[in-house]
Amino acid sequence: MKIHTVYINLGSNCNFNCLYCIQHNAINSEIKANDRFDAIKEFILMNDIKRFLLWGGEPLIYWEVIKELVQYIEFAKPKAKIVIVTNGSLLTEEKVDFFNEHSIGIGLSHDGPVTEISRGKNVLHDKARLDCFMKLKEKSISCVVSALNQDIYSVYEYFDSLFGEYGQSIDINLDWLIDHDQSQLLNEFDFKKLEQTLDRFMQRFREEATKEQPCSREFSYLLQRLRMVQKAVAQPQSLNYPICGVMYDTLNIDLWGNVLLCHNSDTVIGSIYNIAEAEENFLKNYNYNLQDPKCQQCEKFIVCRGGCPLQSIQSKKLTCRINKMIYGKLLTALYEIDREWKGKERRKI
Repeated sequence: MKIHTVYINLGSNCNFNCLYCIQHNAINSEIKANDRFDAIKEFILMNDIKRFLLWGGEPLIYWEVIKELVQYIEFAKPKAKIVIVTNGSLLTEEKVDFFNEHSIGIGLSHDGPVTEISRGKNVLHDKARLDCFMKLKEKSISCVVSALNQDIYSVYEYFDSLFGEYGQSIDINLDWLIDHDQSQLLNEFDFKKLEQTLDRFMQRFREEATKEQPCSREFSYLLQRLRMVQKAVAQPQSLNYPICGVMYDTLNIDLWGNVLLCHNSDTVIGSIYNIAEAEENFLKNYNYNLQDPKCQQCEKFIVCRGGCPLQSIQSKKLTCRINKMIYGKLLTALYEIDREWKGKERRKI
């Protein structure tokens, strides 16, 4: 296993109680912090890791650990990228200065206009937190799309209005709801309206794809999905692993050296001292792809890999329906773009 990305779960404590949090069902015992983290120092030093994500719970609860761990990673892997995804409630000027000094990317979990419902609190309504967030040099929004905010353009408009006052445009990463078992409120998608939104999304993608320097949000989002396809074609063995890359090029660990099934799970599948054994255990017990032959026969399998290993069967069905809509329309858009380009080439001749 060639490790590219490592999620380090600092601990599972969190000061929020989001409706859709997959950790509600996936973490049954507290993932404990470790102020010294000696168990993983040699592992970090000896592996060619390109990217670290410091995870929780809420990572900023573990502030003292973050400061020491960041400094060690910079010593051991000076070229590696460090990213933290946070609910933002504990952001302070001190933390912003530290993140900027060490070039740490910060993703703010926020669902736009429905955040108070889905997450219980909108930290950007707090002027002090908003000002702190806007002072970050490397930042983005991580937005979970559910039935509440399925109109993606209302999400874009919300953030454009909020951040426009600061003269900044910020990347908004869309993550479709994974755990559909938590709240019926999040699952009541209006599929007719969703299809209309996706049609608009694909139209913008087609328009941008013909430009020399495409830069729209729609293009950026779908380009990431196309790169997943490109990776799968170039590395067909990756199709035996989840789309997140766990145990293929991505490893989830805690501060004690345990290898975790997922960065959102407390299930231990091995140790960093024997990663081959952890991978074998994963493939033997969690290779969910083989459980449903219908998934492997689907043309969209290459970009969804049958869903998340932590999903229930019922949750997986709803995710499947949404994925088929998104990727079916993407394939149609690509076909139309290809046909348009070929038509232009023929006219040149």
